[in-house]
Amino acid sequence: MENPGRTDGKILCGQKTDLNLLLECLKYQMDSPVTQKQALITIHSICQQNSEASDYFREIGGLQFVNGLIKLSDASILREAALFTLGALAESSVYCQQSLCTAELLSGVALSLAQEDASLILKRMNVYMILVLVSHNKIGQTLARTTGCIDVLLNLFRTSFPMSDKQSIDENIGRSFELWSSISSTLCACVNNPQNEENQRLCAAAFPFAKDCLQKCIRQEVIRPICAFIGLAVANNSYVQDYFCRVGGLDAVAQILVRLVDESIRHHSSRELAISVVKTLNSCISENPPVVSRLLEYFIVPKLVALLLQNDLDINSKLGIILAIGHCTDGCEAHQYQLLQSNGLPLMIQIVAESQDEEQRKAATFVLQSCQLITEKLSKSLMENVQPSGDTVTTYGIDYPKNNSLKDYWKFAEGFLSRIKTLEKQQEEVNYSLNLCSDLINIEITSTLTSPAPSLTAGQDFRCSGCSTVAASLNSRNFCKILQLCPNKCDRHKVIQECEDRYKKELKKLLTCHKRILLAARRKQVVSFQKSSPFGIKKRRKRKNFTEEEVGFLLDGVRKMGYHWNSILWSYPFQKGRTNVDLSRKYRTLQKGNSPRKI
Repeated sequence: MENPGRTDGKILCGQKTDLNLLLECLKYQMDSPVTQKQALITIHSICQQNSEASDYFREIGGLQFVNGLIKLSDASILREAALFTLGALAESSVYCQQSLCTAELLSGVALSLAQEDASLILKRMNVYMILVLVSHNKIGQTLARTTGCIDVLLNLFRTSFPMSDKQSIDENIGRSFELWSSISSTLCACVNNPQNEENQRLCAAAFPFAKDCLQKCIRQEVIRPICAFIGLAVANNSYVQDYFCRVGGLDAVAQILVRLVDESIRHHSSRELAISVVKTLNSCISENPPVVSRLLEYFIVPKLVALLLQNDLDINSKLGIILAIGHCTDGCEAHQYQLLQSNGLPLMIQIVAESQDEEQRKAATFVLQSCQLITEKLSKSLMENVQPSGDTVTTYGIDYPKNNSLKDYWKFAEGFLSRIKTLEKQQEEVNYSLNLCSDLINIEITSTLTSPAPSLTAGQDFRCSGCSTVAASLNSRNFCKILQLCPNKCDRHKVIQECEDRYKKELKKLLTCHKRILLAARRKQVVSFQKSSPFGIKKRRKRKNFTEEEVGFLLDGVRKMGYHWNSILWSYPFQKGRTNVDLSRKYRTLQKGNSPRKI
């Protein structure tokens, strides 16, 4: 079986040769754009997802030359292929990305992208070039803003929308929709990973258009990229969140979410799309309680509860829905009341008690804690909320029938409050028992030390050394010694020391056995050596003088192959038993001139 490392090395060496030849082809075929395009496509296939090949092409000057082709050539097919190749190089190698990330290149891309007569393929290649330069690159994001690339992308995002709600998917999607979708993805990369607040504010100019698209178009192909763009543009930025709310964007997101939840009962695709919209909603209201009140009229919380109750939801989808409920109910009593009314509290309690996912339990616990105060307030102030006349009771802007069932509801809610307190108490007990070995024992021993006892020596510590020693001063060398010297070990550290002692005993047994095996093998070698030589001394190899013919072989081999003694030894019929060391020594003797050619 061949060595994989040697095989990879041969392939890489072949790639270097191919890249050198392709670069020469680009330089000497300036009058043939078609030939240059084929060479660029081949370079792309070699360097795609191969950072070593991309870096080598950059080192031999290929990156700079291909970049120059974009400015020198007027052929559209050659510029498209050059951008396509440069994008692949920047995508596979961070060094290529850094070399290409210049204001000059991005300014040229923005100018080319703004030309109305440019082909769709050339526009897509320009958008692709911006995408790979801004992805995971703060400098690229800044240059995209200062060179006008984001302005051009936003204009195309609004003006190149390829279809309306009445058009069929086959009429006008095609390449135009692919261009528009690529623009949306590139705008997402301009504002996210890392987050760029200045670019987020700049992209807010497209919010009115995005809102209109959500209200007018019901296609999943359109809703998904728009929701992704909105979610990243408003994430963790209260200024952009407020602006999106002011232009009516939050209302549009709420309306489409309500519609999708209602349709999700019948259509699985609507449920998946609703979950995507929930993620966008989380970005719009996260850490911004003032905008949450805009969602009251849409009864978002009951809709989220209904969506959470549906079957076959994965862990991430459930977590996103629970977080959205938590963002709505945090600090908003009206949303908390809607959660109570929609029987969302028992669902949260069930998640805390039964879910195997830690993040889900934390999110559900947060929802329960945010609703604790409202549950207490509603259960204790029932009579204050009930009006003396009329057939209804108005609570938080919602009318309910005034009858005995309302009182039963408050008792039911009070029961939930009791269950929440029980869960919190159980959690506190669990937390108290993670700290049992350190905190509880320390408290008991401290109380013992403070009580008068004539037998106690001043300064004597009866705590477990493993528990009381500062963690920063412990290491693998002194931890075992500290435990051995401690007379008051806790049960946990006793078990640890016993396990380590057993491990050391087994290790000593293995070492002893290994030494015996080595000694036995050594004795066998000595015996076999003594048998091979009656005096216990290795016999010297019989000397064979070089013949005139062998000297000729040696000199001819050095002239053709240099000082590669093995290659020379294998290429000529030297005497049996001749070694590469013999050839090296003989040649050194010949060079000194101390020996005649025939010995």
